[in-house]
Amino acid sequence: MNQRVLDVARQIAARRACDPVQVVTAAFPFVPARIGLPHFASTYLPADTQARLTRLLGGRAVLVGGTDVHSITLSRDGKTRAGIEEACAQWDDEYRRAYAQWQVRFDAYLRTDDQDHKETTHEALRRLEEQGALVEAATSVLICDDCGAAPPPRMTRSADGQDCCPWCGSTTLRQQQRSHLFLDLEQFRPAIEGTLALEKAPSRWLSGVLEHSLDRWCLTRDNLVGMDLHRNYPGRSLYLWFDSLAGYVTLARRLGLGQSSEDEFEFRHVFGKNIIFHHGIIWPVILRRGFGMGARISGHVRGFVMGQADWVDDATDMAALRLFVLFKTPDTISDCTLPSAEFLQFKKRVVENKVLNLLSRLGLAAQRGPAEPVIDLRWEALVADALNDIDVAVQRGCVQAATRRIIALIRECGGYAVDRGLLWNEDPGARWQAAEMRRIILAFLGALSPGFVPRVEPDHQERVLADVLSDVPS
Repeated sequence: MNQRVLDVARQIAARRACDPVQVVTAAFPFVPARIGLPHFASTYLPADTQARLTRLLGGRAVLVGGTDVHSITLSRDGKTRAGIEEACAQWDDEYRRAYAQWQVRFDAYLRTDDQDHKETTHEALRRLEEQGALVEAATSVLICDDCGAAPPPRMTRSADGQDCCPWCGSTTLRQQQRSHLFLDLEQFRPAIEGTLALEKAPSRWLSGVLEHSLDRWCLTRDNLVGMDLHRNYPGRSLYLWFDSLAGYVTLARRLGLGQSSEDEFEFRHVFGKNIIFHHGIIWPVILRRGFGMGARISGHVRGFVMGQADWVDDATDMAALRLFVLFKTPDTISDCTLPSAEFLQFKKRVVENKVLNLLSRLGLAAQRGPAEPVIDLRWEALVADALNDIDVAVQRGCVQAATRRIIALIRECGGYAVDRGLLWNEDPGARWQAAEMRRIILAFLGALSPGFVPRVEPDHQERVLADVLSDVPS
């Protein structure tokens, strides 16, 4: 192995090994919401790749997620969970199949009706109540006079534009005063300010919110569809956003983290810009005051995928699509488009002509005979600079920047291989460099899009890059 390249990889691994464990989170889908290309682009692929690249560079990272089964949309009467278990199970299975299709791998996963999660959520509620943070107050709620359900306003508009009850069809809907539990956010301002590390634009939004008095946040609903509360409160259940956020703690504990204040770990949230309020305001309160945990939290906020995004089907090359999405989706709140024509062009020009073709030719070159190490300052600088650049991008949570730097490295490797004649030269030093180059590309490709690797290296396993490079004879 080239000693300078190996030294750089080992130095990065040594630094990352000293970092806290990263608990990388992705927002839970609420049944029966479908997840597709836009959700994987903004959330699940960046989160999964952040965890994989962190581990590749020598850090410790886990990816956690879950299915939220407490959405009122599935309820048959708007008041209870009667008869919806089969549908919840079907949607949970569908989400898991989608994750597998995109090769998103969770280290821990839950459903929000799991018993240990209920106990964890109640722990946070009791602690907040002990601090006087849960306030009971009257609020105006839309109620159906005929069936007594309390439909959310977003569900009351029918096909003909008239407001009606989504369950019984009645148009007799009236605002009524109902008693609910609220979270008094203003008293927890110190727990919110400066807790969540965000990029510039989301940070400015959060600062703008904090310039004003914080409203109380209603955390109960007029139904029994959500999680039941920690104490008797007839006809009310917990708003799903509370127990969904608390789920991150449940998942961390399942992995042996967060059991004591001495645990060193941090939360890294990857989420869309439409839910900054929940992760920037509510989540710090739940974590700091509901659980008394001081873990650092940072948010990596993504924009939306605009335009047509339903062109993915069973015939789509998902490994190539995953790489394309990571390459195209910004590390900012800027929106983007992912047209099918551009994907097909990327697949041909980048994936097939650059990446897979180079790997195949390097593999053949490395097998031509004995290999001997060679010192090449250009090769050393090329790889060492790339490793440091990628490490910086990953530490900042900039998955697109890391992906583009890796693709650039692969292109540079291709140019170097041609200049040095590695693909046809019978020199033992050329074969050695071909083998080293191939290992580096495979390691990074396995983190970006694991589906590619079995095509060219059936026995490939996820390992720290420094260990991979140590296997190259020196």
